[in-house]
Amino acid sequence: AEQAPAAQIESEDGFFLASVDKKHEFADKNDWVVRSKVSPIQPGSPVASPEPFTARINIPEAFCKVVLLPGTEVTYIGKNKAADMGFQIQEGRIRIEASRGLNDAKDAAGPTLAIKVNDELWRIELVTRDSVCGIEINPVQPTSPGELLGPNNYSGILYAYSGMIRFSDGKGKVHTVDAGQWMSLSAKDRAAGAVQPSDRQKPLRVPHWVEPDFKDNSYLSRRLIAAFNKELNDDQLVSLTMPAITKDLKPNISDLATKSLALTNRYQELVKVLDEVDHHESRIAAINGIRNWLPRDPDNGTLLKEALQKQFSPEMAEIMERLLWGFQASDAQDRFISGRLVE
Repeated sequence: AEQAPAAQIESEDGFFLASVDKKHEFADKNDWVVRSKVSPIQPGSPVASPEPFTARINIPEAFCKVVLLPGTEVTYIGKNKAADMGFQIQEGRIRIEASRGLNDAKDAAGPTLAIKVNDELWRIELVTRDSVCGIEINPVQPTSPGELLGPNNYSGILYAYSGMIRFSDGKGKVHTVDAGQWMSLSAKDRAAGAVQPSDRQKPLRVPHWVEPDFKDNSYLSRRLIAAFNKELNDDQLVSLTMPAITKDLKPNISDLATKSLALTNRYQELVKVLDEVDHHESRIAAINGIRNWLPRDPDNGTLLKEALQKQFSPEMAEIMERLLWGFQASDAQDRFISGRLVE
């Protein structure tokens, strides 16, 4: 097994999702369980904080706390070339802070983490104990059938809220990001040496979610948290629970369940949503989920084709497949196409 400092995860306001362990003999190995209690996390097994929930991972011996904002999926990883531990990020936003030891001097060094995206392995150092940073990774969707985006299948940004962050890309490039600054993590930008690309609208300030103790206390967020909490129970399988909730009459509850299926790559269930659920929001969430998942693996195109053929008539399956692979801006004028997909 991988060597890694002990870590545990807990939800700050409800539930998180964990990939199934061996105990669930009925589950397929890509299934997930719904959890509300503090749980240890093993290196190599993915966890996710679905919208609208926030989760927190504590790694006490590394004096490190990592917050998963809503809509984030990561895998804890053990000792590697970059650091003693870290996270592979599929998508979402994480905030990394030092958990203060009692007698730490303010200028003591903060934690060092490895961050993995695709096959890239980076080192993120919190140079001082009071350093706090946020990392955002967004999937990039394909624009034509069979398109494999390779290392360009995501865009990303590193934000420094306070202190100083040192970023090493594993290929000899090191960047220092000071409080209030940001850098692009996208492969293209870094290869071009454009860590602050001029075509990108500069954030005027670091986004709110990068601030320690950030809580979205908006009325809407509190309502969604309360409503989705009512639908979930500990130890339910995502593949069984979420599809039932996608059929909820309340569009926002159906939408959250669909987004949970998307975050956990449950593409067969997302295809069912396109066939069986009428809510506009849920259909958009299912489309985005499938399109984010498609370029992650060369085999996904074939898996999608099979899932569509199982669910739809041959003619409809073919239309859906073409639409889900996306279209160039030039086809997007074709309202009919995108209309067919959403309806």
